[in-house]
Amino acid sequence: MKDFLFIKGQKIKRTEVHKKLAGSGQGGINPTRHGEILIFSDPKVGEKFGYHDGWKGESYLYSGEGQEGDMEFKKGNKAIRDHRINGANIYLFFGSKGVVTYENQFVLDEENPYVLVDAKDKNQEDRQAIIFKLNPIENYNSLLPKTNLEILAKTTSELVAEEAFESETSERKQEEKIIISQRKESKLMDQFRKYREKNGQSVLKRYKIKINSNTYWTDGWCEDEQMLIEAKSSSSRNHLRLAIGQLMDYRRHIKPRPKKLAILVPTKPQEDLIDLILELEIQLIYKEGNTFIST
Repeated sequence: MKDFLFIKGQKIKRTEVHKKLAGSGQGGINPTRHGEILIFSDPKVGEKFGYHDGWKGESYLYSGEGQEGDMEFKKGNKAIRDHRINGANIYLFFGSKGVVTYENQFVLDEENPYVLVDAKDKNQEDRQAIIFKLNPIENYNSLLPKTNLEILAKTTSELVAEEAFESETSERKQEEKIIISQRKESKLMDQFRKYREKNGQSVLKRYKIKINSNTYWTDGWCEDEQMLIEAKSSSSRNHLRLAIGQLMDYRRHIKPRPKKLAILVPTKPQEDLIDLILELEIQLIYKEGNTFIST
């Protein structure tokens, strides 16, 4: 289309938009038979489904479609990803139903068209989400808000002083309610830190690792041994397998690379699990009475 049917800032019922341009009228991404891609964004409504739309600098970050489970490049998501190849124009509207406002025509950023991030779905389950980076074809005054979502060009890691070991609880805001959950790992780390201090060993620190929009904190870092520590509240197989995966993941992002990996648990695991940990050349640390045993 050489000329779009609406002007920037024009308010129109969404049903009228689809009468003129077709499209399913359902969901946020609507490819039409004429070759346009109509996308609708309402950040306040989207938050309920784990979407984080909004302006970041000169780009608009737009969440892909899919309310449950991992987002995939099919249907609307595929249409946006391939819009340059297919010669399809993207038009953004503010609002999801009722009266919407036409914003502007957008194109995917050429260098970083999208990023895959860890997020929650509408059921608060972990999933992988697609965040598109859209740029307007011309500057204009947008009605859409900014987003706090951080999209990093590269992964970063930062060594920080101890802090959370002294707290046995953590707080997080979820749907306007403060949920206080006991963190057994934090309590265990606090006990281990005090044990080390009592025995004249170095103070433990942590690493703060940023990957795309997500921030991860390691449980412990022993500077003199260059040892990365992951704590778990149980010595069960599932907990230990999770700890192994976390250590392998975190290790890749710490420079220089940790010389040692260690898992801290409250009790001695079964022999088969000890064999697994030692076979991977990971140190096992477990609590026994008032002391800690290292393998």
